[in-house]
Amino acid sequence: FFNNSDYSNIKVLFGTTGIEIPAHRIILAHQSPYIHNELLENLESRLLQVSQPAWSAHSFWRVFQHMYEKTYSLWPAESLRGIEDEPELFKHSTVALIACGFQMDDLEALALERFKSQLRWPISELIGCIQNMYESQNDPARRLVITEAAKSYVQTPDLAEALQKAAREVLEFAMDLMEALRNLCQQRED
Repeated sequence: FFNNSDYSNIKVLFGTTGIEIPAHRIILAHQSPYIHNELLENLESRLLQVSQPAWSAHSFWRVFQHMYEKTYSLWPAESLRGIEDEPELFKHSTVALIACGFQMDDLEALALERFKSQLRWPISELIGCIQNMYESQNDPARRLVITEAAKSYVQTPDLAEALQKAAREVLEFAMDLMEALRNLCQQRED
């Protein structure tokens, strides 16, 4: 039933794109406690608008796709053709951030696992993506996602080398990673 008007009783508007998809209140409310509360507060509304200026409509599409299909695709949505998608490294991390906001723990965990697998990219691609993330966006939540994922790989020899190289080239990433590791050490001591 994803993006299917059969039995739909609400439309989801992706930010300022003007793109709407048909949806089903019962499915949205069941999948997301946050959306459940939004729908309860606006029982008569036939439109749910979702947006965050720093995040693409494609990432919101992925979240709603997961609500229906229990998975999501990184391919740009055909319905959103012409609307810019996020860089490759941002896709899973943005889905994780939206899932967190929508209180969708299963999707957040899935997106973080997929994001962590991206840390196994060739070193040059990983460093380029980290540089892009730190240069193009000052999004503390997204930076937290990448440092949390990175710290779990610091003791993996091949990835530790890649992360060290990234830290040498992107000073803010180095500082964020050191803070995350410091917090991990304090948690272990407690």
